Amino acid sequence: MAYRLELTETFEKDLDSILDYMTNNLFNSTAAATFYKNVKSTFSQVVSFPEMFP
Repeated sequence: MAYRLELTETFEKDLDSILDYMTNNLFNSTAAATFYKNVKSTFSQVVSFPEMFP
């Protein structure tokens, strides 16, 4: 069975706010990029192995 992850508009706005804060307030674009990469990686794991995350 194929799974797909549906992201809410609220999540997308929150993620944008977090990345914006990390980049523009903390002046750490490297951390923001790493955080985003980790979020995408986790989503990929959830879709591939949904029972891994109760």
